[in-house]
Amino acid sequence: MHLLGLRKPGAGAEGIVVNEPSDLERVASWTEEPAQSRRFLLLDVPVSPHVIEPHQREIICLHS
Repeated sequence: MHLLGLRKPGAGAEGIVVNEPSDLERVASWTEEPAQSRRFLLLDVPVSPHVIEPHQREIICLHS
């Protein structure tokens, strides 16, 4: 799936759909590009209500 055509060459931004950790490798190479010449990078990262970090579980328990 393409994010609003952001993957088209010449677009003002680049979009990445993150489905697995390896998809984030592009972020590392993007940060190495000169800031004044690199395109905006948009990350589409799905959020799951079923994945909860341990520290967040503690906060939820404290406030329940």
